[in-house]
Amino acid sequence: MTRKEYEKKIAALEPLDEERRKSVTCALLGHSHITTGCFGYVYCARCGEQIGDVLGGCFYDPLEVRVGHNCPTCRANYEKLGWEDKILTPDPFSDENSGGAE
Repeated sequence: MTRKEYEKKIAALEPLDEERRKSVTCALLGHSHITTGCFGYVYCARCGEQIGDVLGGCFYDPLEVRVGHNCPTCRANYEKLGWEDKILTPDPFSDENSGGAE
């Protein structure tokens, strides 16, 4: 889906609150490679849904960018991501998102 097609579909669903917009975006584009985590669980940074776990299951995403991680791998992966992953997600490298990330 192109960005223009995405914007057209979202506009047709207006008015949407922010939470619903994020959920619909993940339904249209798929979950973002930008993630958050807590106690081994992995969540989409856009919609907040659990997308994997590293304790009882497995989760491997070679393009994963963990919010607050700010390592060279996450920085390199972020440069590889398209608009589909970055739209409606937090800045993974901002100071307010640092600390507490796995």
